[in-house]
Amino acid sequence: MGPAETAGIVVITVAIIQGLVGLVRHLIDKNKEGRENSQVDEIQAAIQELKDRPFGLTSEEKTWFRVLYEMHVKYDSDGSPLWYVPRSWSETQKEIADKLSNVSETQNKTLVIIERLERRIEHSDQIGGHHGN
Repeated sequence: MGPAETAGIVVITVAIIQGLVGLVRHLIDKNKEGRENSQVDEIQAAIQELKDRPFGLTSEEKTWFRVLYEMHVKYDSDGSPLWYVPRSWSETQKEIADKLSNVSETQNKTLVIIERLERRIEHSDQIGGHHGN
């Protein structure tokens, strides 16, 4: 296996890893987008219903809005709003970071193996080349 083949293997490995990272990002964004879109649709429908009502909010609706307001003004110790940021998000980010770290370690190990193989092949080519002369 020559340097060109080794470089090709490295490029393919890097491309696969980048593809996996892109896939994870896409899945996270798609999941987030789906939740946001359904929430936006619900909010828009509620606003339209309020616009259609001639006399404003009922006392029950006022209570609901008060509860929502109280939920929105709560923040965690880092200053992030509890309503918008799932408490499990940091754990999810840690898991993703761990998986990406594992992928990176595997990629580095693969590169070391490829470099060793390349050195062995070059060495055997040199030995073979000297015997032919």
